[in-house]
Amino acid sequence: MKLNLFYKKTLGLLTLLFSGSIAFAADAAATTTAAPASPDNTIKYSLIALIIILLLIIGAMGNVIISLSRVYSQKLKTGKHKMMTIIGLGILCMTSNAMAQDAISTNNVPGSALINGMQESTYYFLMGIIGFELFILLCLLFIIQKLIKTIRRDESKVAELQNVLRYRLWEHPIWTKLNNSVAIEKEKDILLDHDYDGIRELDNSLPPWWKYGFYLTIFISLIYVYYYHVSGNGPSSLDEFNTEVAEGNAAVAAYLATAADKVDENTITLTSDAAIIATGKGLFETNCSACHAKDGGGGVGPNLTDAYWLHQGDIKSIFKSIKYGWKEKGMKSWKDDFSAKQIASLANYVHSLKGTTPLAPKDPQGIEDAITSTTAINTDTTGKN
Repeated sequence: MKLNLFYKKTLGLLTLLFSGSIAFAADAAATTTAAPASPDNTIKYSLIALIIILLLIIGAMGNVIISLSRVYSQKLKTGKHKMMTIIGLGILCMTSNAMAQDAISTNNVPGSALINGMQESTYYFLMGIIGFELFILLCLLFIIQKLIKTIRRDESKVAELQNVLRYRLWEHPIWTKLNNSVAIEKEKDILLDHDYDGIRELDNSLPPWWKYGFYLTIFISLIYVYYYHVSGNGPSSLDEFNTEVAEGNAAVAAYLATAADKVDENTITLTSDAAIIATGKGLFETNCSACHAKDGGGGVGPNLTDAYWLHQGDIKSIFKSIKYGWKEKGMKSWKDDFSAKQIASLANYVHSLKGTTPLAPKDPQGIEDAITSTTAINTDTTGKN
C-alpha cells in the first residue's frame, strides 16, 4: 500500500514537471530576439555533457529497477508497469527540457548578464536540468531501496536478489565489454608466473574504453595540428597571444579614458598629445593670462617660458603648484575650479611653454633648472604656477 502511494506521488510530481517544462519550452521558442556576440561555450558544453551522463545513470538505475521488479514479479506485478511509466515519463521530461534548452540557447536576451561565459537564463536553466536529474536519481534510489527491502522479506528471493544486483551493476554485458573484465573464477588463467614477495599479479588487458579513448586523443591531435598549424584556418598560439595583448591594451586605454580624473601630482606623466595641450592652452588663456600673460611671458606672476622656477619646473611640481597654489605668494589653489584631468592638461601646457619666445618676457625669477641647480636669481612675493 505504501509503495503504491509512493508511485502515485512520484507519478504526479513528474507529470507536473513535464507540463512545466513543455510550457517553458514553448515560451522560450516563442521569444525571438537578436542574439549578441556568442560567448565562450566551454562551460555550457560541460554542463550538457554532465546532463547526458546523469541521464545515462538514470537509465542504468531504471534497468536495475526493472530487474528487481522481475525478481518479485508476483508481488509487484502492477508496480512494475507503474515503474516503467514513471521512468518513461522521467526520460520524456529530460527530452522536453533539452528542447527548451535549445530554444533558449538560440534566443539569447540582449544585454543580459553572463555567468561563466553563458547567458544568465541558459546557465540557470542548465543547472535546473541537472538539479532535476539529481532529484530523479534520488527518487530512483529510494524506489530501489524500497524494492530491496520488500524482496528481502522473502528469504527465497535473497540469493536471486544478490545475483541480479551483481549482474546488473558489475557483470552487465556493456560493462564487461567496456572493461574487458575477467570473471573471478577465470582469474587463474591470467596469473603471471612471477612472484613479487608473495604477491602474484594478473595479466589484465587495458580496458577497451581506455584504449579507444587514447586513440581518439591521437586522432583529435592530428586534426588540431592540421587545422591550427598547417592549414592556417585557426589562430596559432602566437596569434592568440597577440590578440589577447591587443585586447588588454584596449582595455587599459578604455580604463585610462574613464579614470583620467584619478590623476594627481604623484601619478601625472608628461605628454605631447596635441589634444591635451590644446585643452590646457584654452584653460590657461581663460584663467591664467591675467597674471602670467597670454603667451606665458609673465606679468604679476613670473615668466613661464624661461628656465627659472620658483617651485621647480618638472611636470609633477607644476601640477602641485596649480592644484594647491602658493597662498603666501598670491597663487590661489585651483583644485576647486578644475578637475584633475583639467589640471593635468594645464600642467602639460605650462610645461610646453619652456623655451618659447613671448612678446614681453619678464625678468627671470627663482632658480635656474631648479631640479638640478641651486643658483638663485631673485625672488619676489609673486607665486608661479
